[in-house]
Amino acid sequence: MKQILFTIQYLLFTFICSAQTYEWQPLPEGIYGTPLGTTRVESMVALTDTNLMYVAGNFDSAGSLPCSGFAIWNGLNFSIFNGGPWITMSTYQNQIAAAGGTPAKLIYLIDNLIFTLIGQANSDIHSLIEYKGDLYAGGDFTNMDGVPCNGIARWDGTSWHPCGTGVTVSGGASVDALGVYNGKLYVGGYFEFAGGIPAWNLAAWDSTNWQSIGIGTSQTGNYYAGSVMEMGTFNNKLFIAGLFNEVNGLYTSPLAYTDGVNWFPTNNSGLGFIYDIKEFENKLFMATTPYQVYTSNDGVNFTLVGSLFNGNIKSLEVFNDTLYAAGGFEMCGGTPCYRIARLVQLPDDTTGVSQLAVGSMQLVVYPNPVERQLTVVLRQAHHDSYAISITDLLGRQLIVTKPANTKTEIDVTALSAGVYLLMVEGKNGIVGVSKFIKQ
Repeated sequence: MKQILFTIQYLLFTFICSAQTYEWQPLPEGIYGTPLGTTRVESMVALTDTNLMYVAGNFDSAGSLPCSGFAIWNGLNFSIFNGGPWITMSTYQNQIAAAGGTPAKLIYLIDNLIFTLIGQANSDIHSLIEYKGDLYAGGDFTNMDGVPCNGIARWDGTSWHPCGTGVTVSGGASVDALGVYNGKLYVGGYFEFAGGIPAWNLAAWDSTNWQSIGIGTSQTGNYYAGSVMEMGTFNNKLFIAGLFNEVNGLYTSPLAYTDGVNWFPTNNSGLGFIYDIKEFENKLFMATTPYQVYTSNDGVNFTLVGSLFNGNIKSLEVFNDTLYAAGGFEMCGGTPCYRIARLVQLPDDTTGVSQLAVGSMQLVVYPNPVERQLTVVLRQAHHDSYAISITDLLGRQLIVTKPANTKTEIDVTALSAGVYLLMVEGKNGIVGVSKFIKQ
């Protein structure tokens, strides 16, 4: 009897699904707008102090709530605010800095949902970042709030300042990417000089002086065609992406990285234009066109993550230990997915008792396969603050219930035979996922 009890306890409490499959899951509330061809999310930024993720772009509504290009996601639903369309965002001193307008010339600080205009450029703003306590804006402007500044400007909390003579090139320069790495602000875009120093498309700024990065970036020797469009860090290295295939004379795909001393190529040829770079769970993730996300363990070799989208992925963001993707898509792998999705791990186990542990949550589902009644065990305090939902593999929600106790019985007799997902959601989003078979 003791041996049988021990076996049951072992199966129930210590069996962990060893293999995982990644897939993109639509949010119950999507992002919508008209005309459909221009509706998109441009940027997402998580503000950890408030446990909120800000979503900005060109859209009319978030879920059923009408808005104008700006919404806030708390893990379960949206709240909305107006003032868009918005192009880019960044954190700044525990606030959100956002650039937008028509055209995108205005910069606002957002604190406790109060919008404060702090800057107006004479042309588009493409990138924002905080560096050494100041906010930096990059774009193709030459003036910020009446201050001459070529392509890049610095906000000290009170006023705007130029960064030396900025970046320049005949016909007009542009700063498209900003990244902080090894104590320096890396600046990428389309330019020939930074602070008067030759620096094709890539330079570094230390808050006082400019530094060139070798001979910069080019496309088969053509420096005018070798723009840098995106930056991100992974494994203590700085990655840059764009239209180039050479960095400081080194041949590479349009993605390269540095360890602060040397530059190294990657093997992402043919993966398409890179819109965003994000580190998540000790891996590098890239949003690319045509319409897919790739991941890498080493930053050199890449594999596809989940299904393909039917439109561009413009932004990746990590919020509540979950990776989100957003852009202009409406479908993912044949499933309706309106411009924002999150990456979930699907347990591969579909026999006997399934358990998935996420943080302090333990989710146990049995029997599996099931005919009539599914038992769900949540080994988590305050179980009444969670919701249990069952969806099919197309993301259609079929059953929603609140846990009756730590152990909940769910009648699944009405479900057709097939494979289903059971998810547990709290106020901060999904905390447990299990896959089961209905016989």
